[in-house]
Amino acid sequence: DTIPPSIFIIEPANATYASTNVSLNFTVEGNNTLTRWFNLNQGINATITGNTTFIGNRGSNNTIYLYANDSSGNLNQSTRSFTINSIPSIPLLNQPFNNTNTSDNTPMFEWFNSTDLDNAPVNYTLEVWNNSLMTNIAYRNLSINEQGRNQTNVTLFGALLDGTYYWRVNASDGNISSEWSLNRTFNIDTIPPSIFIIEPANATYASTNVSLNFTVEGNNTLTRWFNLNQGINTTITGNTTVIGNRGSNNTLYLYANDSAGNLNQSIRSFTINSIPSIPLLNQP
Repeated sequence: DTIPPSIFIIEPANATYASTNVSLNFTVEGNNTLTRWFNLNQGINATITGNTTFIGNRGSNNTIYLYANDSSGNLNQSTRSFTINSIPSIPLLNQPFNNTNTSDNTPMFEWFNSTDLDNAPVNYTLEVWNNSLMTNIAYRNLSINEQGRNQTNVTLFGALLDGTYYWRVNASDGNISSEWSLNRTFNIDTIPPSIFIIEPANATYASTNVSLNFTVEGNNTLTRWFNLNQGINTTITGNTTVIGNRGSNNTLYLYANDSAGNLNQSIRSFTINSIPSIPLLNQP
């Protein structure tokens, strides 16, 4: 018997695979075939009795060598080359930063580009959710092309409603996708603080020492400040006293903003009465 066994590799094909778990399916035909064995990339030989599964190397070319002999000592081999696609790295989110408060309801989302060992073109999927359980989608873009060398960004065209949102990104090279990035949270608040000036009233006062009493209501109100007659701004944390100008109209400007950048103001005009001059005695 001088005829070696015939070997036909069915799988893997000469193709690119997404998973490192690769099936080895083959047929061997011949007289008294005794032994079958294989190795990957001329590594360690593994004896087999039939179809099996092996672990390939991701991000590089792989060659499998399949051998069979018979009882007459005839030996044959078959080889098959294939590639296992590398997984793009998980995108690193840049902005909005975690727990950002913003009044922009069409925000820009930006992340650092993924790397792909195959140098394949990478695109991204952006998801924005209304809750941390990721059960109510607010926005999804399934095909965002990579931009530049370092960062990719996209700006929403449709406005989001006020509320808390959770966003994430993954990367794909067309064959396999990365894991999702970590979730980030941001808050949209487009409503400015409400300001109500209690004192001074729109009235005339006798004293230049005028009380400034007010209320401010809103989400995450950060700063309050005022000026008199558009003069120097003074930051305050609550009610205070203002020194007005006697004998003229006075206008008080009170401001408040919140952590989302919303700004509001309230204006109140009042007068401080002038004091009559002291009489000048004549006679006796």
